[in-house]
Amino acid sequence: MDGSGASSFDIRLPCAELVLWVRVPRRTALIGLLKRVSRYYGSVRPAMADGCPEPLPDREFLSYIWNFEKRYAPQFIKQIDRYGPNVPVAVLRSHREMDTLLQLASRPIHDVP
Repeated sequence: MDGSGASSFDIRLPCAELVLWVRVPRRTALIGLLKRVSRYYGSVRPAMADGCPEPLPDREFLSYIWNFEKRYAPQFIKQIDRYGPNVPVAVLRSHREMDTLLQLASRPIHDVP
């Protein structure tokens, strides 16, 4: 599943086979946001739909990142426990872990240990 819209976890989690939770530290998330905005501000990122230019982050989005672990992560855990109790959850806490997973996923099946 993709996205953090907890309001639709009841629909998405029961259909999921795996949850990959990118749960990087606040500092990492803020630095990533700064890099993304400085690179793409006013233009459309390659992964975005046409007509959706990168905006400056508003106070609400910055607050979401700043307060995620305290305010939102517990809600995610509650929703995962409620709607996907049998769905495995892999938590990726760094870019290194994400890169490792992508490298493993791109290997032919006979190369995976």
